[in-house]
Amino acid sequence: MKMRSSTIVRSLFLAAVLCSAAGPVVAQIADESSTQAGHAAAKRRGFFAYLLGKINPQDKDYGATLEISRHSLEEHTIDDLYFWSNVITLVLLSGLAAVAFLQWRAMDKRELIAASLIAQLWNGRVSDRIEITRRTAQFNQLAEAHNAEVEAMLSRKPGPSEAVVDTAGSLKESVRNLAEGKGISPMEAERIAASASDGTAASLEQSNLLLKRRVEALQNSEQNLKQRLNQTTVLLDQERRRNATLKGA
Repeated sequence: MKMRSSTIVRSLFLAAVLCSAAGPVVAQIADESSTQAGHAAAKRRGFFAYLLGKINPQDKDYGATLEISRHSLEEHTIDDLYFWSNVITLVLLSGLAAVAFLQWRAMDKRELIAASLIAQLWNGRVSDRIEITRRTAQFNQLAEAHNAEVEAMLSRKPGPSEAVVDTAGSLKESVRNLAEGKGISPMEAERIAASASDGTAASLEQSNLLLKRRVEALQNSEQNLKQRLNQTTVLLDQERRRNATLKGA
């Protein structure tokens, strides 16, 4: 019985030793078989597979890498509230900058329009002043000519009534002489002489009236030009104040 049990123990010990010694041999055989299979597979690969192996020697999966990058980008952009807050803030700042730029551009246009209006009003004022000066000179010339003519008439004759009477008397005498020479009645001669004297006085009054009307017309034109100049001055002041208000704003 003892001999049988010792035999069994020895056989188990030998089996264990053989198993432990056979493990490395089996692993070496498996490695050699896998190496031979890899060489055989490498021999079976073509030219394009060889090029791909040279390009990507580490056999890296770029698709998986891109997928990981895409997921990371989505996590940091679309799924991130901080990203959306930054986007909204940038949009609002861009809108405010655009509004400020448009307001600045509108103010610049208003300033240019105001400057052009002021220049036009100033040019109109200068032209009106030149026209007023010219009309004033004409009026002064006509007034001086009228005064000189009146003074000359007054210096040549003692008075307008006496001149008219002398002229009427001479006309009456000439008309009476002509009437007597042609056999016209004295009453008819008196009527003709009166009409002739009335015509001379009427011509003098008409010339004086024409001169007065010309003087009045020049005075009216001068007043109109002065009124226009005043209106232009008021408009110019208003445009200057408006331009100053726009610049201050």
